[in-house]
Amino acid sequence: RFQTLVQLLDLGAHVDAQLRVEVGQRLVEQVELGFARESTADRHTLALAARELPRFALKQVLDLKQLGDLRDTLGPLRHRKLSRGEIERRTLDALELVELAPYVDRPVTELSGGQMQRVALARSVVYRPKLLLLDEPLSNLDAQLRLRLRDDLRRIIKQAGLTALYVTHDQAEAVVLGDRIGVMRDGRLLQMNLPDAIYNKPADLFVASFTGASNLIDGRVVQVEGEFGTIEASAGYRLKALLPASLPKGVAVRIALRPDNVQFNPRAGAPNRFTAQVIAQHYQGVQTVYELALLGSRIEAVDVGSATRFPVGSDVTIGIPPDACWAFAADG
Repeated sequence: RFQTLVQLLDLGAHVDAQLRVEVGQRLVEQVELGFARESTADRHTLALAARELPRFALKQVLDLKQLGDLRDTLGPLRHRKLSRGEIERRTLDALELVELAPYVDRPVTELSGGQMQRVALARSVVYRPKLLLLDEPLSNLDAQLRLRLRDDLRRIIKQAGLTALYVTHDQAEAVVLGDRIGVMRDGRLLQMNLPDAIYNKPADLFVASFTGASNLIDGRVVQVEGEFGTIEASAGYRLKALLPASLPKGVAVRIALRPDNVQFNPRAGAPNRFTAQVIAQHYQGVQTVYELALLGSRIEAVDVGSATRFPVGSDVTIGIPPDACWAFAADG
């Protein structure tokens, strides 16, 4: 029941917060969560964690104390007809969950950006909602802080026992945070599945390309063998590829291949073993990205390691695991 669903949007999507709530509700209904049929008019059902803590929230005080400390930021609890003791207990529990309890008496103006983001999350968690909606809450943070809070956010959601819908364009966030990921395009849900299934068994060419299969090779199906097919690419090259959908012999296809799935120096006799020429190399410290002339196309391949191994102009033997290259109908 308690899961984090990540709504992964394509980069061209411009969706305001209200529309994301509406799309999110449809997404939740499609995966048939039990509470999705309950009335969302109940204020206890939904909570939205936005990108940052609104400044006006600091004026919503918990009691008659002078405005300033973290208790004040959770002030909306006073509208829930709770006793002062219960409000204080829930407030401290929420701050403990986001690891801000030691700062409970610190003026809000002295909090860092990351701490302010934790306060924004605590304001949502303190209501104990049945569904927590997160609208790109990490997008306004710097890279290092975003990585640290990303891991903390998953822990907080799990410890709080919440079901969450997380909206993002960031694929790394989707994989780390999501128990399931829904890939959406133009408001339409293309695939909903576990993160590893999204990445290793994409439903269509858009999902494959969007999740990192940047190498695209055109060809035609010349033979079908169960869920695999033999594809003839340019210049008569043939390779074996997975057919995610049933495709007939003779149909034009586009193969999607992730750069990190290209293998250097595969074992003798391995399927899809070819000789490629290194066109360019891009050293990135912990890995090198090579551009290769292969199968009549120009593809990228990632070689992990702090040293470059193949000079530009050299020939290399590469392998492409058949279950790691996916052939989709070219007109799809």
